[in-house]
Amino acid sequence: MHDQPLAPFPTDHAYRVLLMKILDTSLFREIKLFSALTDAEIRTIVNAPENGPSDYASKSTVYREHYPGNYMYIVLDGYVELFVKGELGTRDSCIATIREGEYFGENVALSQKTINYAATAITAVPCTLFKIHKKHVVNLVGDGREAFPPDKVRDMVLKLPIFKGLNREEIRTVKEWAPLVDFKAGSHIYEPGTPADGMYIVQTGRIELYTKDESGNPVLTANEGPGEYFGEEALLPGGDDKHNHFAKATVDSRLIKIPMHVFKSLLERDAALIDNIKMVQNLRKLKLKNPSSGSSGNPGTR
Repeated sequence: MHDQPLAPFPTDHAYRVLLMKILDTSLFREIKLFSALTDAEIRTIVNAPENGPSDYASKSTVYREHYPGNYMYIVLDGYVELFVKGELGTRDSCIATIREGEYFGENVALSQKTINYAATAITAVPCTLFKIHKKHVVNLVGDGREAFPPDKVRDMVLKLPIFKGLNREEIRTVKEWAPLVDFKAGSHIYEPGTPADGMYIVQTGRIELYTKDESGNPVLTANEGPGEYFGEEALLPGGDDKHNHFAKATVDSRLIKIPMHVFKSLLERDAALIDNIKMVQNLRKLKLKNPSSGSSGNPGTR
């Protein structure tokens, strides 16, 4: 397994101009994260010396889980798999496949702070990847997020990739539309059949998600802590906007409630969010089988 790309593409001016035209029409404009950029802003990204395409052999490691990073990547050719560590003695688990025209590693690039990668990225076949340094993502795509003063609710919401589509006004007023709700230990947030009017982020405490078997015994399906979210399944396309499991506070807990209309609006803006949510749901199952493999505070990044 190689930790470095085999050979970078040429970086002469003519090649970069050609690449810019290709990316401008067939890639950047199709990626929600960059779709609002101007031609000049796209040229800034493409022409920056620290950005550019590289070839990777099959089974090359692009970056490793828990390592700090400065780059996000776009797949130009091939596909990349994301893995999280398995239980001691078992194989790592694949949580997502990133294909041509899709991107990964954006969690480290959307903040000026030092962020660790949430998974290990490995090429499944020979790949061409375009890497982008975080300073370009924060400056051009960050929508001024870092300009806001520290706030526990806003900061926790913005750490989750599913909320990267919030506009500046929504970010500024987040505390007005995302109320804090408290639940005592042992109380239920919702039960099967309860109409879903929103999803929840755990600010403090811990929430168990479970169903019941034919004998009425609880069957644990997830255990969510600070920085993790739940209740979104009922709001996904194809659902009936009703919960199909129990959610119970195991200790006194404070939750951030995201209204249904906000969540569904984000899905309409970026259909790719569903893939990210499915990745989080896979992480929940993995974490339940192997608690040591779960991320602390933010399973929804990649």
